[in-house]
Amino acid sequence: MPHVGVRDGFFAHSFDRVDQALMKRVAIIGAGQSGLQLGIGLLGAGYRVSIYSDRDAQSIYSGGVMSSQCLFHSALEAEQSLALNLWEKECPKVEGIGFTVLDSVGSKTSDWSSRLDGFAQSVDQRLKLPRWMDEFQKRGGELHIKSIKIDDLEIIARGNELVIVASGKDAMDGLFERDASRSPFDRPQRVLALTYVRGVEPLPSQQVSFNFAPNVGEFVSFPALTTTGDCEIMVFEGVPGGPMDCWADVKNP
Repeated sequence: MPHVGVRDGFFAHSFDRVDQALMKRVAIIGAGQSGLQLGIGLLGAGYRVSIYSDRDAQSIYSGGVMSSQCLFHSALEAEQSLALNLWEKECPKVEGIGFTVLDSVGSKTSDWSSRLDGFAQSVDQRLKLPRWMDEFQKRGGELHIKSIKIDDLEIIARGNELVIVASGKDAMDGLFERDASRSPFDRPQRVLALTYVRGVEPLPSQQVSFNFAPNVGEFVSFPALTTTGDCEIMVFEGVPGGPMDCWADVKNP
C-alpha cells in the first residue's frame, strides 16, 4: 500500500509532478495547514480528494489555542495561489523582524531590526481550519470526521491510488521513523508555552521580535488575528531543565 508522510507544517505544494494518469483518487489523513492546503490544490488539479479529520469544524473553532502559526511571505503566496488568503485584509501585517540577545544578567549584548521584503501574517488556526474545511467541501472534496488508526490505512488504500499522511500529533506519528540524517535530535530541544494577549502596547512597527537568553531560552512575540480580533502572540521557549522549563503544572491561562 502506498502512503507518503507529510509533517503538518507550512510550505508550498507542487502538483506538476503528479502523474494524473496513475492517480485519480487521493486520500489525506489530517486536516491541518498541510492537509487542507494540499487537498484543495489537488482538487483544482482535477483529482478526487478525501480528507480525514479527527475533529469537526466546530470543535476546532471552540477549542484551545493550537499553535503560533506565523507565515512568512513565500508561504502566504502559496495560499494566495489557491485563493485561500481569506483574512489578508483584516489580519495585521508583520512587516519587520527584530533580534535581541541578552547576557547572563539580562543586559542587551545585541539588538537590531529590519523590514521584511514581503509581509508575514498569523491567523489563528481556529479561524483558518474550519473555514478551509468548508472551502474544501465547496470545491468538491469529501471530508470525513473520523479518528484514523494505522489499521484503517489499508481499508482507505483500497479505494484510493494514493494515501498521504499529513498528521503529526496522533497515532499516525509513529508510522514513520525519524530520519537521523535530517534531524540529529531524538527529543525536543525546548519546552514550549504560548498565549494570545490583547491590549498590548504596539511596537513602533509591526514585527516579529526574537529575544535570546543563553542557557535559558527564547521569547518570541508578534501580532496576529484570533477569534476575538487582533492580538499579540507570546511564545516562551525554555531550555529543558533551565529556569524557563516551568510549564508542567500550568493547566489554564
